[in-house]
Amino acid sequence: MEVSGTGIDLFERVDDSSISVFSLNNTSEELIISTKKLIVRDGGKIIAFAARNNSQGGGTLTINASDSVELTGISKERFSGFILLNDFSEDGRSISGIFSTVFNVGDAGNITVNTKRLLIQDGARISASTFSIGKAGNININASDSVELNGTSPDGLVRSGLFATSTFSSGGNITIKTGQLSVQNRAQVNVAAEPTPRNIQIGITEFGSAGNIDIRADNIQLNNQAVLDANSFYGAGGNISLQAEDILLLRRNSKISATSGTPGSTGQDGNINVNTKFLVAFPSENSDIVATGFGRSVGSNIQIDAKQGIFGIEYQPQLTPQSDIVATGSVGLFTLNTQEVGQVLPELPQNPTDPTQQIAQNPCQKGTGSSFTVTGRGGLPSSPNDGFSNNETRVDLVEPVGSSSNSQAATTNQPVIVTNTNKPIIPAQGWIFNSKGEVVLTAYDPTATSTAQRSSKPTATCPAF
Repeated sequence: MEVSGTGIDLFERVDDSSISVFSLNNTSEELIISTKKLIVRDGGKIIAFAARNNSQGGGTLTINASDSVELTGISKERFSGFILLNDFSEDGRSISGIFSTVFNVGDAGNITVNTKRLLIQDGARISASTFSIGKAGNININASDSVELNGTSPDGLVRSGLFATSTFSSGGNITIKTGQLSVQNRAQVNVAAEPTPRNIQIGITEFGSAGNIDIRADNIQLNNQAVLDANSFYGAGGNISLQAEDILLLRRNSKISATSGTPGSTGQDGNINVNTKFLVAFPSENSDIVATGFGRSVGSNIQIDAKQGIFGIEYQPQLTPQSDIVATGSVGLFTLNTQEVGQVLPELPQNPTDPTQQIAQNPCQKGTGSSFTVTGRGGLPSSPNDGFSNNETRVDLVEPVGSSSNSQAATTNQPVIVTNTNKPIIPAQGWIFNSKGEVVLTAYDPTATSTAQRSSKPTATCPAF
């Protein structure tokens, strides 16, 4: 399914290039689209729009695409007249995307996208924003494989991304569940509550708080001025919760921000919680995790649980040209089974321990109760499953003493007396292991305690037992 291009007059007709739920009354509609692949490009829109006072707010949108959803670019045509919606660029070009918008009174509807792969690029966006006193809607993304938010419009004025913002009230919430999340080249996830310059000029200063961002993914990568933003101009900043199963990577001036306020305001920053194996940044690239701004009470905190380590980014009391973690409240960094506040990893000692000073030079003299014991071969006994080594233990047989008269004795059946001048054979009384681990038969009983049979002497410089 493809939605491409724009009509000439937005407020008089909806042409074939758009799929819309358009409400002028006090009703709320629901639009559900089911397809294999959805493509929206060149200013095409899928939109739920409420123009008049509508207490029920804008309609809800649900996209079910079994393969993918691709949103690309903005229109080539410009629209003249009064343009207030955030699905148009500053010069009146139509932005491709999926929108739930309230023009006057009421909350924006919610948007849900269920797919394998979501791609938003070149200025396209998904937006559940309001330009009235109502709250922004919520955006729920369930993409089993990946979510990629990339780039801006060709003129650089429109960021690609997900937006649940409000100019008069509170921002909505954005939830992302996916395998791989990539936000790059100035793309953005934004739940801000920020007035337009016109609001500020006419003195409107009562605004709500930012929404929350909740992301669950295997990997989260922010690159080249990518932003996760939960900011409020006057109210409280939103909370950001990131769970990356493997790695959270920040590159080239990317930012995770939950701040609030302007000079003299009383808002409070939001909290940032990160749970991952690795948090990685590059010190010189100035990528930051920030929960700080103007005029808040202390209590906006950052907690990072990086099980395997934090690299290239560290706590600082204030922002620097390096990659920093900065908060108005406390900063808790949990890594390698160590909790640190105010630093990323524990300092290593300047003088490492000398192992030669930890080992007794003479185990018979160093320390109390030291001893040295001779145990023969030592170590563990061989396993019955082990093969024989080249140094097997052998016990030779005793050669019999030969005589030339044996044959005569056999034929005459006469007794023959043999005279043997060698030492008599003494039957073995026992056996021992020698210094090579060989079995040696002994003429004495080695288990006897009598010192008359043999004498022994120490085999080491200290007593043997």
